[in-house]
Amino acid sequence: KLITNLTQSDALEDQHRGLYNTKASDQQQLYLVQDETDGKWYRAVREAEESGPYCRMHYVDIGCRRRANVQNIYRLDSLSLGLRSYPPQAIRMRMYELPGCADPQVLSRLRAFLKPAVPAMAKVFSMASAILPLVKLYVHVSDREAGNNILVCVNEAIKIEKELEMGSERISLSPRVGFGEDGGPGSVNNSGSDTTTVSQSTGTSYSMSSSDGKELASRFDALHLSKGAADAKKNTTPTTTAAGSKAIAKLAKITLPAVGQVFNVKVTIANNPKFFFVQPYAYLEQLDTLMRELQDFCMTKAQPVRKDQVRPGEAYAAVNNLGHWYRALVVNINPFGPTPIHAYFCDFGQVQQLDAGALRVLPAEFRVLPQQAIKAKLYGVKPLHHDWTISDAMRFKELTADCNFASIVRSIQPDELNPQEQLIELELIDVSGEDDIVLHKILVDEGRAVYAAEAHTV
Repeated sequence: KLITNLTQSDALEDQHRGLYNTKASDQQQLYLVQDETDGKWYRAVREAEESGPYCRMHYVDIGCRRRANVQNIYRLDSLSLGLRSYPPQAIRMRMYELPGCADPQVLSRLRAFLKPAVPAMAKVFSMASAILPLVKLYVHVSDREAGNNILVCVNEAIKIEKELEMGSERISLSPRVGFGEDGGPGSVNNSGSDTTTVSQSTGTSYSMSSSDGKELASRFDALHLSKGAADAKKNTTPTTTAAGSKAIAKLAKITLPAVGQVFNVKVTIANNPKFFFVQPYAYLEQLDTLMRELQDFCMTKAQPVRKDQVRPGEAYAAVNNLGHWYRALVVNINPFGPTPIHAYFCDFGQVQQLDAGALRVLPAEFRVLPQQAIKAKLYGVKPLHHDWTISDAMRFKELTADCNFASIVRSIQPDELNPQEQLIELELIDVSGEDDIVLHKILVDEGRAVYAAEAHTV
């Protein structure tokens, strides 16, 4: 609006046209530029002079670079103090743990996810320099079967798609080599059609047609990983350690409280009101003790696990990218790519891609405490529109992440994304202050949600 008001006034006179005289500080000087392509006005800094009366300009509010004629460039210092002082709106960032972004295929996938005007969330994981953040980007992607939107990490989705493409290429190049149940060579049935069937280390088979890559890329990876986890958990018999010395029991799931009971919890991961993770508050002290002992054990005594010893559904100690050790279940194994193991940190709810070098044998003494992460959804409300927005998700995370609540168990139901898993519906109540605060009422009061039919509105 400031730019529009300025350009529609009589302020753009010839005496303000052209470059600043002091070129030493030119990179810090702002200009107002009329773009020759669309005729619109943009704030910009000069990056370099080009042949003839042209300069390469960087548009600071949208992030692109354009070639501009000096006749269309005005010195902003002389025109508007407000526009000169207003912070640049484009923030330069780099994708975290996603190499090869300049590759045409990766670039096309980024553009498919990050279309103009599509809202996205950026989470900073590190800094490449003092002013260049390394981020993971999250967008909502439509799930056609479920009829709703899913929050997808763009970095992880593209990495998984690249691994699938690599695997498909290797299958077509080596049509007679597969992976059997023992991790050794198996068989592949290649009939010469567009579909190749591969027997994986999970003991199941999957088919990959030429169109599957595009279909898989449009889906959240958890939809597929969860199936592997459910199948693996059907086997409840004791398993043998990587060292082969003795059988160790499976890592048990926690027993959920009955409907109507008060259940004190800590929220660990808050995606949105429809899906988040909690830990039972009563076990937090035991979990803290286990975590301290696990760090010491893994740094000193833990046995490594060879790649051919990794089994889906089995529990291991796993290290995350920050160097902390957790109890983890192997959800799925993709034999191709640098990080073939999809691990679920069963006490906190995260899913991460790892290689076998990040795993250690988990002894029996670290398997006594049941899995602490519990899938949950918020009771009492539904989104104001069709689905929860990114703004709603961020607000819910602000209200709940890493916070303790008293809650009432309103129902226990199958997880929509994985019906073999249970999801607990909770009425979250903040009892830390003088007055109890019912969380779903905050979302209604802020205009983010409406009460569900079963909710208490008083």
